Amino acid sequence: MIEKKEVVHVKVPYPDISPGLAKRVHTYICAKKAYAAKRLVKCQSMKLSSIIRGAGVTNYIVESSNAARNPFPRTTLIDCDKLYIADIKIPRTLLATPRPDVSQKLYEEIIEKITIGLPSRHKLPRDETAVLNRLEKLE
Repeated sequence: MIEKKEVVHVKVPYPDISPGLAKRVHTYICAKKAYAAKRLVKCQSMKLSSIIRGAGVTNYIVESSNAARNPFPRTTLIDCDKLYIADIKIPRTLLATPRPDVSQKLYEEIIEKITIGLPSRHKLPRDETAVLNRLEKLE
């Protein structure tokens, strides 16, 4: 199972399983972990449109590719507007490579942003998330 600070590549059925995006792998950082429930923040390749659109991301971190801080191959936007709550076992085989986590400093920046920004919370549907990723559901 993954731990806080670790970066995973998973498919997420948000807002539901029908959109094509749900079938694509996305990158998330485990911001918090309480027993099996994980709080994940989404990471995506930096696009100006994500910031300047009216409904775009407002609470974020722009992180340059830097092996000492993160596993991102290119400049990445860390979306601190939303927390995704996952009640599933996410195996270590889904960890990012070559670095499986973010640095302590970057992790602290993320925690500060989500603490101050009061992100919206989105509970991921357990069954659909598990099926999409072939994961074991927690009982």
